[in-house]
Amino acid sequence: MEKQLYDEMFAVEEAHWWFVGRRNIVLYLLRKFLAKSKTHKNIHIADIGCGCGANILAFQQYYTVTGFEPFDDAVSYCRKRGISVRKGALPDAIDAERLSFDAVVMLDVLEHIKEDTKSLERVHELLRDDGIILLTVPAYQWLYSPRDAEHHHVRRYAKPELDKKLRHAGFEPVLLSYYNFCLFPIVAFVRIMSKIIPSRKMKSDVWVPVWGVNKVLRFIFQIEKYVLRITGFPFGVSLIAVCRKKGENPAQYY
Repeated sequence: MEKQLYDEMFAVEEAHWWFVGRRNIVLYLLRKFLAKSKTHKNIHIADIGCGCGANILAFQQYYTVTGFEPFDDAVSYCRKRGISVRKGALPDAIDAERLSFDAVVMLDVLEHIKEDTKSLERVHELLRDDGIILLTVPAYQWLYSPRDAEHHHVRRYAKPELDKKLRHAGFEPVLLSYYNFCLFPIVAFVRIMSKIIPSRKMKSDVWVPVWGVNKVLRFIFQIEKYVLRITGFPFGVSLIAVCRKKGENPAQYY
């Protein structure tokens, strides 16, 4: 991605409602699905496509984390946060031959990769036998907008498509659901309008709203974690999946 996008991300991802809400949901689900028999610091997580490192800072409070990131600008921002990450990208450039992980986290990464199924197969190789993958991707190809193109998204996903690719790679979904459900009408409207209004007139959405609005949006978004703990959503802006290697646990498929 362009340096400008990483500049914007670094500036807002510790405060913006979407980044904070997604991070809280992911941490909540990691605590639910990771092995309870280990102490947290003995759980080793890979954050693949870790961006500018804000998620690693949060994950490191509970787990041992190794970050992987292919782009120099993002790696530089990780270093500014005091985070050492490995240079690498899926499917072929992840240097982790002597490492195996209890969990691999990929937050809005897979949609950037042309060889997405091959990348999932590589993640399967990186996981221990009782490991999980937790990933998020944007949903619905009909929502593909100039913003997706700007962020170099190859595609957006439908739930059956993601399910098929995960299973083909050797995973058993224990949670597969749409999310960012409550704000779907607003986001869908903005995405559709961005197709109608010329891109030069559309402003970047990578900015933090005023404090009160940002706080309300964050609250609305992150309370979805309590629903995801027991069931799923019928639609949403994005998809979230937690999967194990086949045969580990029966599916709780939402």
